Amino acid sequence: MFVLRMLLLLGLYALGLNALEITVCDCEQASQKGILQFSDEDCQPEKNENRTNAVNYSVYTEKREELKFPGYICARWKQIKHITTSFFGQKVVVPDKIALETSPLECLTMYESRRCNEQPMTINDKKIFYDQEPVEDGWWLETVTVETINCAVEKIQLYQETEGESFSTPLGIAPATAGSISHNHLTLIWDKTFTVKSEPKARLVESGVAIIITTGTSNKFRMHDEEKELEFHIQITNKRCLPPLTTCDVKADAFDVIGQPKLYIFTTPIIPKNSSLEEGSRKRPVLKEDASIDVVANFQYLRDQFLDNENDLTREIENLQCEKRKATHERVVSTAQFNGWLAASMVNLPKCTKLSAFGKTVLAITCKVRNVSFAAEVTNCGPQPKFEKYTINRDGWELVPFSPCYWSVGFINFNDKPYAYSNGTWRPIVAQIVLPVPSCVPRVIRVELCVEF
Repeated sequence: MFVLRMLLLLGLYALGLNALEITVCDCEQASQKGILQFSDEDCQPEKNENRTNAVNYSVYTEKREELKFPGYICARWKQIKHITTSFFGQKVVVPDKIALETSPLECLTMYESRRCNEQPMTINDKKIFYDQEPVEDGWWLETVTVETINCAVEKIQLYQETEGESFSTPLGIAPATAGSISHNHLTLIWDKTFTVKSEPKARLVESGVAIIITTGTSNKFRMHDEEKELEFHIQITNKRCLPPLTTCDVKADAFDVIGQPKLYIFTTPIIPKNSSLEEGSRKRPVLKEDASIDVVANFQYLRDQFLDNENDLTREIENLQCEKRKATHERVVSTAQFNGWLAASMVNLPKCTKLSAFGKTVLAITCKVRNVSFAAEVTNCGPQPKFEKYTINRDGWELVPFSPCYWSVGFINFNDKPYAYSNGTWRPIVAQIVLPVPSCVPRVIRVELCVEF
């Protein structure tokens, strides 16, 4: 019997030598830190409150469309031959050519009469010309000079972007009101009624079906044509006369296009009674007189689509964050009902802070942080962790009074990690059951769209 008692004492001594040192929370003198304030109290999923109205629209401008018109380049030159006859009758011919100035009137006369110094000119495609060599003749032992005047007129296409402004020509920049320009003995003429300013006249450049979207800024809107991929930023302006009228007693509401001051838009609301009405509205004929309008509006459409997608993504992320905060709030409240330490870890509170729930009100309680060493005491229920008169609570953090059969599940929870007593010491347990992992969502490849103008 004495030997058995000695072996038991030696065993208990050996257990004490292999004690496990961990951090615990002493809550005998716990203090209330305060009530938790959750960040989702005023969290509401953001909604896109931009109002939309379906309309038929017509885009007008008083700017004349880019114009192509004919022009005529004229040239005249003198063809000369110096003929010398020797004693033996041999002729020596020295040719020469001299460019002549051509006035706008002479150029116009050549084109209209098809004559060069009363000589009939030859017509070939877009060119009219007279090109003859002077008749060779001479006198014995003398030098004779013979000459003839040649002419050429070529029809070309001129281009003026803006009415009443100077424009480029093959001979240089030409004033809109001049009607002619000369350079290096060449003369260019055109009908200046094409290029001078005329009375403003409304011109339809685009039409279709769109939705008008509020922007949050007073009197400013977005007009979105999904079918044609066009977008206009518009604002309410003064009333205008409906085209083709320039003066009227009753004017209609109109929108100016922001960034394109020469455009304005009339709209009429769509009140669909059935699908055929809306479908019929979408099949209206569209004018394509000014492609530059569509280019700018399409670029605006691409920009706004990109911004809309970014805003939708941001709004969705904010909504997910809001829902996450709400879910965290609910989980913390429900978890604090039975495990205050686990609830505190869900919101990353400082060590040895636990939560206690009273309905939906959550109270934070602070305990004292201590580093202690747990030995093992063997009882009928197996090895039990023991420090002085305490053991570790089942939550793995708090000290509770020692009981011989407090732990009877085959492992001990130290700081949220499982331990078992083996070979005279507390050893961590490695989890053996691997849960199936669901396949991840395929990564979306980012595609960047570059638009150059």
